[in-house]
Amino acid sequence: MPGSKKPNYLAETYNPGFKIDLHYKDLGLIMESARALGVPLPATAVVQELFSALRVKGVGASITPSDHPAGRPRGLSR
Repeated sequence: MPGSKKPNYLAETYNPGFKIDLHYKDLGLIMESARALGVPLPATAVVQELFSALRVKGVGASITPSDHPAGRPRGLSR
């Protein structure tokens, strides 16, 4: 439903919604399709590597990127 997240954004409440492992899987599908089409996606490849690093740390199945300090931009606190 459009607009249903607006109150959370205004209250700066960001509840987890999509696990790192699922992001990583989807990025893999994107990269696979891009390779098949001969389309370079360098920024997407970098993001996939960042998600890979989080998975190696063992946090892929349990949290979203913003819940883990390694996945949060510097200076951004919860």
